[in-house]
Amino acid sequence: MFGLELKLLPLAVGSLHMEAVRLVDLNTNETTDIRDLPDILAFDRRDTSCNGVE
Repeated sequence: MFGLELKLLPLAVGSLHMEAVRLVDLNTNETTDIRDLPDILAFDRRDTSCNGVE
């Protein structure tokens, strides 16, 4: 069994709907469609690296 982490770049804030994700094995060209995806929420994250000090 293998694990996978996907990073997504949302272009808008809010609830994102993805119908499916298709994974392709580059060695065998075998594909797998994943349709049971979790809810995804995108939100603005404020930069806290300065702890509010400029």
